[in-house]
Amino acid sequence: MKEYFKKIEVLAVVFVFFIVIFTAIYSSELKFTDAFYTAVSFQTFTGTNVVENKDKLKIIASIQLILSYLLVAIVLYSIL
Repeated sequence: MKEYFKKIEVLAVVFVFFIVIFTAIYSSELKFTDAFYTAVSFQTFTGTNVVENKDKLKIIASIQLILSYLLVAIVLYSIL
């Protein structure tokens, strides 16, 4: 059971790390609150329409989602 919780802790830390990193990246194009909202919404797979206006933001969001899906797939594979 401890091993299961450790995997969840690792996943949570990585998601928070992704949110911090992608908030910083989005901040180059958006205000901080918008950048944080965008990073969190894509990190939790809910999405947002903020990125529809700029191609650079679409690329950043796509990379973020690909990394997130890969991370979830890896963690789920290791748990199951």
